[in-house]
Amino acid sequence: MANTLGVNLHGVSYWSSQLPFLDHFKTASDWMPQNSKTGDKPQGIQLDLDENGWVKSLPKSGSGNYDSVQTLVNLISPAPGVKENYPSGKYVVLYEGEGKLEYGSDAKLVKSASKPGRDVINVTPSSKGISLSLTQTDPKGTGNYLRNIRLVPEAEEKNYQKQVFNPTFVEKTDNYSTLRFMDWMGTNNSKQSDWQNRPTVDSSTYTYFNKGVPVEVMVDLANRTGANPWFNMPHQASDEYMANFAKVVKEKLNPNLKVYVEYSNEVWNGAFGQHQWAQEQGQKLGGDWTDWHSRRTEQMGDIWDKAFGNNSDRVVTVLGAQNGNLQLTDQLVQKVKAYDPNSTVDAIGIAPYLGIFVTPNKQDWTLAESEVESWTKESDGGLNKVFDYLNKTELPKQLDNISKHSEQAKKYGLDLVGYEGGQHLTGLNGSENNQAITDLFIEANRDPRMGQVYKEYLEGWDKLSGDSELVAYSDIVTPTKWGAWGALEHVNQSTSPKWEVIQDFINNGGNSQSATPVTQTASNGSDTLNNGQSQTEVKGYMHDRGVDILMGSSNNDELSGGKGQDALNSLGEDELTGGAGRDRFIYQDVQSQGDTITDFDHNQDAIDLRQIMSGPAYSGSNKFSDYLDLQQVGSDTAVRLDIDGSQKSGGFENLMMLSNVDASSLSPSNFVLS
Repeated sequence: MANTLGVNLHGVSYWSSQLPFLDHFKTASDWMPQNSKTGDKPQGIQLDLDENGWVKSLPKSGSGNYDSVQTLVNLISPAPGVKENYPSGKYVVLYEGEGKLEYGSDAKLVKSASKPGRDVINVTPSSKGISLSLTQTDPKGTGNYLRNIRLVPEAEEKNYQKQVFNPTFVEKTDNYSTLRFMDWMGTNNSKQSDWQNRPTVDSSTYTYFNKGVPVEVMVDLANRTGANPWFNMPHQASDEYMANFAKVVKEKLNPNLKVYVEYSNEVWNGAFGQHQWAQEQGQKLGGDWTDWHSRRTEQMGDIWDKAFGNNSDRVVTVLGAQNGNLQLTDQLVQKVKAYDPNSTVDAIGIAPYLGIFVTPNKQDWTLAESEVESWTKESDGGLNKVFDYLNKTELPKQLDNISKHSEQAKKYGLDLVGYEGGQHLTGLNGSENNQAITDLFIEANRDPRMGQVYKEYLEGWDKLSGDSELVAYSDIVTPTKWGAWGALEHVNQSTSPKWEVIQDFINNGGNSQSATPVTQTASNGSDTLNNGQSQTEVKGYMHDRGVDILMGSSNNDELSGGKGQDALNSLGEDELTGGAGRDRFIYQDVQSQGDTITDFDHNQDAIDLRQIMSGPAYSGSNKFSDYLDLQQVGSDTAVRLDIDGSQKSGGFENLMMLSNVDASSLSPSNFVLS
């Protein structure tokens, strides 16, 4: 039996090995002033930027202490089993406006292939990454400054707008049940407050230390992977911000998905700015941070529930709590209920980490640096001591915490969820600078025994929490002195001990058994039949008047609905039969091509393309006429999609065939596009 397991996505940055986007500039650093004559990079200068982060002007020659600006991309370290730090070869640099870009580090301009608006660079990857320097912009003073820079592998030039995401990143992500976007949103110490200042799809970069990733892009990823999104509302976010954010999610998210929403992240944690903010707001209420955190969580949940209206059951409002601190959790829940007896809070969130916390001097919850350093002098470098501690001390401790928190949540009629989890081997308060300890912790994360620890940990969570959602921390991260957080160290890494166990847990419930094709049959009620990716065929024969949902895999499936309202989700080249009743045929991405719908009824059935059309490539109010073409092919109708979203300039490709349907009988009412 398969299990659900979510994952936190590592923050978007210019050093991240996650490589999530085909447009690499979306991960670029902030612009840094530089003086080409002296080589200085002066600090504290306020650049002349537009609302999207593009540099509008540079000082006139000799009039300032800088004459150009530089940004960096792909400063990525090597990873085990990965040949290149990032893809080599030719890249195109596309831009609008007038100016001059210069390239350095791993990149060299190919002058013969370049022209205004489109440079070609040749890239030989190293740990230095790619540098882009803007040495001239708007030379004529007309306001036509150089902007909208895109950095794309040449082979993806025709695909990056509609594909958006690196296919390998999507592949490594789409098995998870939930994607927590805390780091993608730059939640910790966030300065986001007003909706008009949010990140948008037109923002120059999506880095977490800037404004983060736009909600539209996060929803697009959730739709493409079929994962429930988990959003963290910034601690300073206004009601308007939350309401508008929720509205976008409601409009664009696959209606079969639910959404987790949490107020900030670890508001209890004094290391983050949100704690100080909450403390100040709580004092204004005559209390402390717990008063503000509980009240604002409830207000947030109410805003989201109202935005979702009759579908508010899709919203899971999470009250963030501190793992192991049962008294604090009691206090928070009781304050929520005192503020609103009809609370919208659905779940208590904890982070049951398996920790070895190292500080210069031993504390109640840490080990002394000298003790752990002594481990590194043993013949195995200290690995036996690490796993002895994890197995004998941390595993029993955290499983006990999970059990107690689970019982506590039940007492309040709430679910228990894990907003983060996994190993937490870190040095703190200066001990992170001990290289021997850093090396030990990195090697421990690469050791096969870590996989066994994870297996027992995940199975323990599943049993003690009642199969509640746990969201591991995190997906793909280069290990450093700050921790070895990733299930993988690089998006192109094929496996690791943690990755293998996580995937086995998701696919097989940790039983290491290969999935086999099955035939699934719905009952007389409302059912969901989901064909997992490891299966090769699913046939759902739907009976009576239930509202049934059939979900295909990326293989070739046969999905058959019966009487009643059915929703059939396509992922591969499928044969879809809705049966009697009003049916909805759902397409998740442009890869879902080649389907045949055998019994489409133009009087009541609908084709749902929202997950495709929610991407930034498809805009405007006339999506039916701009991006779809219906063509009669004998007695059938071919539904053709403008596959690159360029309003027909890129041509159409067949998305599906409607058997025995006259094209003239179809209208915009048969398509759900936004």
